[in-house]
Amino acid sequence: TSDGIISLKPEYRGASLTTSYPDSVSDNGVNKVGSKNSELPKCLYIPEIVDGITASSFPNAVFFCNEALESVVLPKTITELPLGCFNYCYNLENVYNTDHIKKIGKYALQLTAIKRANFPNLQEITGISALAGCGYLTYANVGKVTNIPDETFRFAVSLDRVISEGDVTTLGAKAFARTHKLKHIDFMADLTSIGDACFLDSYMDYDWNSLTNCTFGTYATDKQL
Repeated sequence: TSDGIISLKPEYRGASLTTSYPDSVSDNGVNKVGSKNSELPKCLYIPEIVDGITASSFPNAVFFCNEALESVVLPKTITELPLGCFNYCYNLENVYNTDHIKKIGKYALQLTAIKRANFPNLQEITGISALAGCGYLTYANVGKVTNIPDETFRFAVSLDRVISEGDVTTLGAKAFARTHKLKHIDFMADLTSIGDACFLDSYMDYDWNSLTNCTFGTYATDKQL
């Protein structure tokens, strides 16, 4: 930041308390803070103020490939989950305090064990596969985004409900491909563009002919018009 370089000290919040963690988590010189799995708790609480400096952002891939994390409590000062933020955090089930998140980057939550993705004030998903491969994900609130990019929910095989707080108009290629249990999307009637193979193998039951103002990419649905 403009005020200096800070490190976030991991803290336990819960029944099991551990104080043997170091004062900060080193990035080992590869810009991946949190990559030292053995030094992070399962439940990570991130404070708003660290050494007098506001924790206002994460670097890219901040917890990349961290297999220790099971839940994270975000500070309200963090408004973006950047590129690869929790990518390959296979055991991450919960990300709390997400009301302040306005932007999610490419691969930000890919291949995690997250069960609910609740981002009511989200304004933009900036790249592909933000929640791809999240096999335990059942519910997603995409907030106020207007576009769901390519492969956003690809292989989210347990996903059955997606809602919006705004007007989603475009869906990228394979955005919902192989979401086998998907049954409800509350913004379908507002769509103007559906990308290639968007709903491939999703078994989404919808009256596609009712979308008279929508363009369809190649194999956009299993019941292609």
